[in-house]
Amino acid sequence: MAPPPPPPHATVFEPYPDSFKFPDDHDDYDNNNHDDDDDDDLKLSSDTLLALQSVLQEKEAVQKKFAELHRLAEERYAAVSMDVFEEDWQQSQFWYSPSTANSLSLLLLSHLPPHSTIALLSAPTVYVHLRQLRSQGKIDPTIKLRLLEYDRRFEVFGDEFVFYDFASPVKGIPEELRGKCDRVLADPPFLEENCHTKASQTVRYLTKPWDLSTPPEERSKIMLCTGERMRELLMKLYKDAGLRITDFKVRHQKCLANPYLCYSTWEDKEFMRFVEDDEVEPV
Repeated sequence: MAPPPPPPHATVFEPYPDSFKFPDDHDDYDNNNHDDDDDDDLKLSSDTLLALQSVLQEKEAVQKKFAELHRLAEERYAAVSMDVFEEDWQQSQFWYSPSTANSLSLLLLSHLPPHSTIALLSAPTVYVHLRQLRSQGKIDPTIKLRLLEYDRRFEVFGDEFVFYDFASPVKGIPEELRGKCDRVLADPPFLEENCHTKASQTVRYLTKPWDLSTPPEERSKIMLCTGERMRELLMKLYKDAGLRITDFKVRHQKCLANPYLCYSTWEDKEFMRFVEDDEVEPV
């Protein structure tokens, strides 16, 4: 019985004819020579090796810095620095300039009574600067600092770090902070409505009830550093808290394309005052 024909479009392989002969130079393809070619391909230029070595050394140096930072962070009054924390643009991180971090820190500390709590919402630059001031004995030791931040690199700061994801406004925030924060500085990571709306829920959770009939000294003080284009939304979200635009100039270590403003529920004669819409000069 004859075998069935191949299916349509099938490829039929015919054996090599008896007259077929491999090229004479087929020895060039033996395993030894092929391995030599691979070895040549794997050889790195001296420049590439130096670059690789530099990357590995830099990585090792960062690991050592974090190990030292972790040791220092366990000492609540030890001085720390932002040098080891590189900005991550994918997380929309843009560090304040040293002068801005210092001024914002002094604003938060101004007329702050003992045993108060300061919450920094997505503002690690100011948190680290406040720690520096504390290490210099410039902050009452009874004042509590709390950093609410998505970037887990800041977990090195132990119980002063609270993991925060604006998508879940109050999830994971300790009950002990609810309505207990006397000063809140927020710099939500994204300039869009959903992010700021949810961040406002976090701020409301952290602060005392928003009631403008309450004496100013009994209210929590709120400050936001964010884009000028968010001001209409912020005026609605924080209307009950008395948020207004100020003349404080927010500057970053690297220039940003988006104009920035500082919004606040209080003004300070030394550092900032409220301004009207026609006086606004975003940085």
